[in-house]
Amino acid sequence: MLSDDSDSRHLCVSPDDKEAYAHSKNETEEQMTAIKASLMWLVWCMVHSLLITVRAQQWVARRGGMWQGLYRLGYVCFAAVSLSLLFAYTASLPQQRISLPSWGTGVQLILLLYAAILFISGARAYDMQIFLGIRQWHDARAGRTSPAPLFLKTGILRHIRHPWYSGTIALLWGAPGLTDLGL
Repeated sequence: MLSDDSDSRHLCVSPDDKEAYAHSKNETEEQMTAIKASLMWLVWCMVHSLLITVRAQQWVARRGGMWQGLYRLGYVCFAAVSLSLLFAYTASLPQQRISLPSWGTGVQLILLLYAAILFISGARAYDMQIFLGIRQWHDARAGRTSPAPLFLKTGILRHIRHPWYSGTIALLWGAPGLTDLGL
């Protein structure tokens, strides 16, 4: 007969084993959180891209009227709100700060300057009334059909098709306190 000390139902686990298990469990939880955040970003990017496709625009055009007037404005509002929520969620997650070498600060400053140039140049290249959907909304309310958007090749758009997307990536990488989820 087994004594209480050697009973197979009571496993003896050393404090080191408990610590290793807890560390392993935390690492697994952190990895799952990073995967979940990555999937959420992937889904956001896919939905954001699908909503602006030619097929989506044609679907709206067939409905006409206020649908066309609200399409771009609704798209911009949806993108802004959903992106803000996703940023807030990501910021609330536990993150590991990435320590950079001494020259890394210089690279970050260059990235921030590059981001600023892209944001300013993009604002100059786009007609913000059209970009935000405000002109389309006014045209629909006035009973006018908005002209098809132009494919611009002036200013920064001669070199970079999406300066604000590129600027956002440079901003995230150049921001102080770069973390694993910030990448």
